[in-house]
Amino acid sequence: MNSFFSWLLRPVPLGILVTLATMFSAFYTARQQQTLVTSLEQTRLEQLATLAKARVSARIEDYISLCLGLRNLFVLNPAVNRAEFARAVENLQLRDRFPEIKNVAFSRYLAASERAAFEERVRTDTSLDPKGYPDFSIHPPGERSEYFVADYLWPMAGNERIHGLDISAQPVNLLSMRHSRDTAQPVASGPFDLLQEQSERTGFVVRVPVFITAAEGGSGFLGSVAVTTRVLDMVHWLTLHENLGELSLTLTDLGSNLPGFDLASGPGASRLLYAPKPSDPAVSTISRALQIEVYGRTWQLEVQPILPLLSAAERNLPRSIQVVGGTIALLLGWLAYFLARSRTAAEQREQSANLAVQRSEERFRSLLRDVPTVAVQGYRADGTITYWNRACEKVYGYSAEEALGRKLIDLIIPPELRDAVRNDIQTMVDTGTPAPVAELALQRKDGTRVSVLTSHAVV
Repeated sequence: MNSFFSWLLRPVPLGILVTLATMFSAFYTARQQQTLVTSLEQTRLEQLATLAKARVSARIEDYISLCLGLRNLFVLNPAVNRAEFARAVENLQLRDRFPEIKNVAFSRYLAASERAAFEERVRTDTSLDPKGYPDFSIHPPGERSEYFVADYLWPMAGNERIHGLDISAQPVNLLSMRHSRDTAQPVASGPFDLLQEQSERTGFVVRVPVFITAAEGGSGFLGSVAVTTRVLDMVHWLTLHENLGELSLTLTDLGSNLPGFDLASGPGASRLLYAPKPSDPAVSTISRALQIEVYGRTWQLEVQPILPLLSAAERNLPRSIQVVGGTIALLLGWLAYFLARSRTAAEQREQSANLAVQRSEERFRSLLRDVPTVAVQGYRADGTITYWNRACEKVYGYSAEEALGRKLIDLIIPPELRDAVRNDIQTMVDTGTPAPVAELALQRKDGTRVSVLTSHAVV
């Protein structure tokens, strides 16, 4: 294990290890940041999708409010004529406020027995047009048990084909009409092709039933007030006026959610209401789909941003972390390699120096050990002998084994000189200054004295 760590601390392995560890940290941080950036983008898209859903729902509520207001005309006066209805609608300034509305209609309910009288009454009605409507007839032709006929229309211009239309010709409209009559609740139709349009014909109707109190005290179904909207124009208006210009919207009618209606087939089948054209601005790859409940129908609103939801700095942050982190990793790896190499070189120099000193000391010791006439002793600051050459053995009579580890003062210094020598040794230790050369009579192993010339050096 120690050998492995020693190998790991070598310049190249250490540099690679530091580089890889720093890169891993940088790329992990970048990945975490990418997750946060993606979450931020999804949150902003969710907010925009919720806003778009609220705007679409609010616009449809406006259509219902229009119908409720016009319904009150008939509740207060069931005999409202064509001109009065047209004036009431004109006063609402729909061309400016609701340019997507193709027509506002009062569809009258008729039993089969009332058809002939109704057609004659309309033909001679000059309240709005002095010429009346001499060619009026309910269409499509055919005998039916009941009729829901477009009687009052605004505007008449452009909607001539609608006047007299029995909505039995439009199955999705007929189903919604009957449900509205049976429940006395507003209802939206499924999508259908507008007769008055040549292209982008998809439209839908919201209608409110009209009930009046009959003279005999009973209640009767008079018909319904309906607003017909072209989906294309509605989306364009929302885009321009409701802060949705940065979004691409796709609307799909998923079918009816009313009891007894089939969501997957027949009149309730899913149908595209609106989709952006291929020539529209390029959109992001992310999208969010929300469902909208539209008075008995379920719509799906899919939202895609046209412009990026993230700033350039936010989008580029993960990559910037990778680039900067990778650069730092390389620099740290190079620094670790350089420091490890410097440390290794210093250790090698120190080892070489220590080896040279050791060899020098060994040569010096060998030289001193074999000098026959110069007695050399080495001792520590406390006087403990650490070196004793052969000349010392001859001069003082002690072998190296006997001398090493003993106190110099106790071994060869006569008692009367010991205090002075001890002071001289302490002075050398404190000042680093060698004691002066002196001639002393030192003591041999056998107790005799020998006269020597002493010289000291501090190492």
